[in-house]
Amino acid sequence: MKSIDDILQKLEEWVAKNDDVLAVGYVGSWARGTAKPDSDLDLIIVTITPDKYLETSDWTAFFGVVREVKSQDWGLVQSRRAFYEDDAEIEFGITTKDWTKTNPVDEGTKKVVKDGMAIVYDSQGLLKKFLDVVHAE
Repeated sequence: MKSIDDILQKLEEWVAKNDDVLAVGYVGSWARGTAKPDSDLDLIIVTITPDKYLETSDWTAFFGVVREVKSQDWGLVQSRRAFYEDDAEIEFGITTKDWTKTNPVDEGTKKVVKDGMAIVYDSQGLLKKFLDVVHAE
C-alpha cells in the first residue's frame, strides 16, 4: 500500500477540488497508530451532496488505478471500498452532517470514533466539536 502520507496528500488535493466536502477524517487502525502495511484506510467524508459520490465511483480513480469498488451500507454512512492496483484499499465512508449530531450521539458512531479518529480537513469544525463531545461522555 502507498504510505499514509501519500494518500493524505492526495486527499488534501481532492478536497481542494470538491467544495461540497465539509470534513474528512480517518478512523480505525491508522488513526490508532496500529496499522500494518496491508491495513486498509477508513475515511469519513462529510458532504452536502452525498449522491455525487454514491451515484458513481469514478471519482475514486483520483487516488490511483482502481481494480474494483464495493458498496456497503452502514446506516448513516454509505461506503465505497476501493481496491487499487498497487494493493491499497481505501474505504470512503460518505455521510452528511447528520453523522456528527451530538444530541444524541449515534451509539455505533460513538464506538467507531472512540476507537480512534484523526481529522484531515474540517472547514466548519464539525469533527472537532463531535470528537470533543464523544470524548467528554
